Amino acid sequence: MEHANARGVNCHRDIKPANILISEQVLKISDFGLSAAAAKGAAALNASLVAGSQSGCFGFSVLRSDGNVRCGTPGYMPPEVYRGEPADVRSDIYSFGLVLWQMATHSPSPPFVGSFRGDIEAYMREAYDRQMSGRIPPVARPFRDVVERCLNPKPSKRYSDFGELRRALEPIFQNLTGKDFVVPSADEQTARFWNNKGMSLSALGRREEAIICYDKALAIDAGEAKIWSNKGFDLQELGRHGEALECYDKALTIAPQLDGVWSNKGSCLDAMGRFEEALVCYDNALVTDFRNGKTWNNKGRVLGSLGRSREAIGCYQEALAVDPRYAEAWNNLGACLNALGKHKEALACYEKALAIDPQYSHAWFNNGIALAALGQRKDALASYDKALAIDPRDAVTWFNKGNSFDALGRNDEAIACYEKALSINRRYHEAWNNKGGTLLALGQLEAAVVCFDNALAIDPHDATRWFNKAYAEDELGRSAAAVKSYRRFLDLASPQHTAQIAHARERIVRLEGST
Repeated sequence: MEHANARGVNCHRDIKPANILISEQVLKISDFGLSAAAAKGAAALNASLVAGSQSGCFGFSVLRSDGNVRCGTPGYMPPEVYRGEPADVRSDIYSFGLVLWQMATHSPSPPFVGSFRGDIEAYMREAYDRQMSGRIPPVARPFRDVVERCLNPKPSKRYSDFGELRRALEPIFQNLTGKDFVVPSADEQTARFWNNKGMSLSALGRREEAIICYDKALAIDAGEAKIWSNKGFDLQELGRHGEALECYDKALTIAPQLDGVWSNKGSCLDAMGRFEEALVCYDNALVTDFRNGKTWNNKGRVLGSLGRSREAIGCYQEALAVDPRYAEAWNNLGACLNALGKHKEALACYEKALAIDPQYSHAWFNNGIALAALGQRKDALASYDKALAIDPRDAVTWFNKGNSFDALGRNDEAIACYEKALSINRRYHEAWNNKGGTLLALGQLEAAVVCFDNALAIDPHDATRWFNKAYAEDELGRSAAAVKSYRRFLDLASPQHTAQIAHARERIVRLEGST
């Protein structure tokens, strides 16, 4: 608290056992959020209360009554805060005294609380009256004098700051341990400090700032694998995959079995389309952590990208054996089954995923794909609508919804969906092509040619689009343009285009003969 006070935190406002964290022999005070909110003024605080229990354990609250705003936790709130008066460091010292009393007496609840009977105002009033009486429940020495001063009802009678309180506790520490107390140094030049700060910024999504912190940590200690790994992760999240890979390789050179690095490197290679290398990374990750469902899921996704759907299915099953409620694994398993033509089995997987997470938009989308493959176009439309209600900016879902309308002969609605997809992504060449096909079916030939031209400007190597353009130009009587497009189609066509190849050759002969 001395450290926090020196850096502008005048009052924490919610010191209690739940906000004191101990790990690896390090004690940390957490949850300065109420302090930050209070610093912005009463208007920034929303009235809220976490219900209490008979033991008198509450979450933090912001209470409004009698025109006052009270910040803190019932049972740990100093009397001046209950009265609606301003809080300062001496208010925190009062709350500290309550915690110290609990530690000294081994009590699960603070000293002045009674039984909670559902009326929070009565509960707090009773605690306040007991606080103001000055009668503190007994506590054994050596802490009695310190506790009594901390819990004096008058702020002016308490310790003036945490430095004075610490100096009162130091002799007790020395008597109990036989050691001198050394004040910890808040050394901001340690690699650990900068790494921890980077991790905090990363958790807030402030990745550029996090990377700056990791660089400061690495300037102090370049041999710490975890820092390289953390930097790699944030670079990867920013799409800087090449730099991320360099960091992961640094980490693995230092600590080849460091948790998570092989898996993260695999994800990075996956995003770069380097699937075979990604598989090697996932296999290395699974050597040390065979029960990692996320790694199994990621390996399955890469195998699916390589067209190895049956192997991918095995990976998803492994992921689900670890965590049967892994919605993404159910969704991915369904996608693999769908790719194998097992549409009904795929639907069962999407149903599982959506039972776990009804807001999983991609599962609704995939559900629509499977239904469409089964010819259940109206049901597919309902699934696409569910997906779009969650993510209305998904161009691919709008495109597939358009395809279902097209298959149902609802051409105007299909065109509206393709246009929606194109408003999100103007370079969505499949949407340009399908919009052109629908316009062609409606006899709107000029508009269709424009759509095919837009599609071919993005991807000029698609044979079907050249055929569609040639057909529309042919219908418009543009013989020379049609012949040119038919010839371009024939240059790109494959054996699967048998019928279109025959048509193109016939039309070229006729059109060139007519000229």
